[in-house]
Amino acid sequence: MALRMLMDHLLFVECRPEALAEQQRVWDERGAWSSIGVAGAFRDLIPDRYYEYGIASVYAEFAHCRGWLKPDRVLDPDEYAVLQGAVRQWAGEDRVWTDVVDEFGTPSILFGSNNPYYGKTLRAVGLLAGRQTPAGIRRIDTKRLESWLRPVFPAGPAVCS
Repeated sequence: MALRMLMDHLLFVECRPEALAEQQRVWDERGAWSSIGVAGAFRDLIPDRYYEYGIASVYAEFAHCRGWLKPDRVLDPDEYAVLQGAVRQWAGEDRVWTDVVDEFGTPSILFGSNNPYYGKTLRAVGLLAGRQTPAGIRRIDTKRLESWLRPVFPAGPAVCS
């Protein structure tokens, strides 16, 4: 709720209060929105769990595209291409936090604790055609020492308009 109120206020200051409703339509087309919002889309995909960091990452994509969120690291085009080409097959095995960092480096944006035993969601931001483009949502859950690093919403990377 607090995140939504903050975005409403920032959009009001930008004189674009309709932008969030427009984004919600895009999320709905990509399968990242339901009648109860982003949380409902995650609930439908991953029952019996609440993925607050994954939910935050969807809103963070919007914030990044609006220029409100700056990544800690931006991947160059070659790094971004390697990540996109390797991550699906690489994630076929259970991984832990150190595996992710050793293979791909530190994430552009980390949602959750940097404690290796707690769940987290990672965001990779790369440069494509001279623009920062967030890669698809990636998830790693090291709390149970099981991990996933696969797209949650398979529609592909978002391109900021």
